[in-house]
Amino acid sequence: MKTLLLSTLILSSASFAQIGSLNTTFSSDGLTFQFGTKNISRGAEVLLQNDGKTIVVGDSYTAGESGDIHVYRYNTDGTLDTGFGTNGVTTIASSPGTFQTANCATLTSDNKILIAGRRNNVAQVIRLRTDGLVDGTFDNDGIRLTGFSMPHEFNDIVALPDGEMLCLGVLNNSTGSDFIVAKITSTGADDATFGSSVPGYVGVSFGNTSVGTALHVNADNSFYVAGYTVDVALSADIAIAQISANGQSLVSSFGINGKKTFSVNAVGDNMVFAMQVLPNGNILLGGVANSKSLLCSLDPLGALNTDFNTTGYSLGNTGSFIHDIKILHANKIAAVGTKLSLYDVFLFDTLGVVDPSFVRETMPNGVDDTGEFLSVTTDGSQHLYAAGKTQISENITQITLAKYNLVASTTGISENSDQQLAIYPNPALNSLTISVVQPTQITICKVNGIEILKTIIDKQQTIDISDFAAGVYFIHSAEGQTIKLIKE
Repeated sequence: MKTLLLSTLILSSASFAQIGSLNTTFSSDGLTFQFGTKNISRGAEVLLQNDGKTIVVGDSYTAGESGDIHVYRYNTDGTLDTGFGTNGVTTIASSPGTFQTANCATLTSDNKILIAGRRNNVAQVIRLRTDGLVDGTFDNDGIRLTGFSMPHEFNDIVALPDGEMLCLGVLNNSTGSDFIVAKITSTGADDATFGSSVPGYVGVSFGNTSVGTALHVNADNSFYVAGYTVDVALSADIAIAQISANGQSLVSSFGINGKKTFSVNAVGDNMVFAMQVLPNGNILLGGVANSKSLLCSLDPLGALNTDFNTTGYSLGNTGSFIHDIKILHANKIAAVGTKLSLYDVFLFDTLGVVDPSFVRETMPNGVDDTGEFLSVTTDGSQHLYAAGKTQISENITQITLAKYNLVASTTGISENSDQQLAIYPNPALNSLTISVVQPTQITICKVNGIEILKTIIDKQQTIDISDFAAGVYFIHSAEGQTIKLIKE
């Protein structure tokens, strides 16, 4: 296992609710790891129930063998919920020679779990009951397989209020592939009122090879489908379309006759894996452009929104990808993925500016940061949940779930009573209150170790930090305790 990358500063082991820190009330260190039944495991989707319980849906496989689907439900303290499945786990095993994936999942209004992906070359939807057992009222056995003869699979699923569901994916054809959208009833049947030439389905062709990856249903029940299309030069461009609620036509006011293809970087592939829509109707797309993470904003008609980072998009570092995005409180945007084979989590505002107050804590206790996050969700304002996989060795990965703090402690007091130093607020803008148990010398340093301030604190003192540049600082006490400070 690769050595965990640590700061050159030795930090205290105190558990503070800093923004971006792992939440230590969840599984003691904010992390859970699970091995699937096969060697290569991934957490494809993380879901949050209304009661605070967390669900991770994923799969595992061994090269050349069958693949299995796994669903875990965690209590609010990070322990497995023994009332779900078998001791907190449901495994849908494959028969020999059968390969299946869980590419996406969602919750219905009554907390049933919908899982979509593929079984061999056929798209598959599974519905689980709230207790984790396969729901036999859905397509008779809880598992719905579509009937196209060409290879196809689902990559995104949305549960509709009436119990029906929309699924988006890819359907191969003789010249490449198209987006495919299916509308399935609550009983697992095709919705014959949806689509036209093939009842229950609608295809969207962008020419050549096209893959649908992200789906969003609007308030008027029309919906966006997004993904990518490979052009004749074998380079991928972003593809998005808006489809009417009944699936019988494209919405002509969007893009050009309902569709839009574009790239933000003329070199390399431009692909979208995730989509969200802000309350003002602007569309957010997350993915990759020429091996750099991409977050892009379109207006409701499909034009680049130049209020977003002045160009309509924001690019990350080389070697990074965005796999999922979610809108948080105050319209902050969470994005997760990978950067240079390491986990990546960051926040943006609605104008495309990275939020410097969120600094993701690296994995503790020597756990390798090699891996990627594939899914993110939030409880709205307090916490962020990210699921994915951790690389153990070349041919072994684990299903990973991490819970991060989105807000700083309201008191600044450590959860451990033996700590001597506390600060409030954090992040701070103009002033900072430092509290100590007994008089002590504290030093404030930049990340590079340069000393900014040294003073003696007697019980409690408020200091002026208005002239500090925005960024990360470390506050050290003479007793050896260190706290990370975010200056806004």
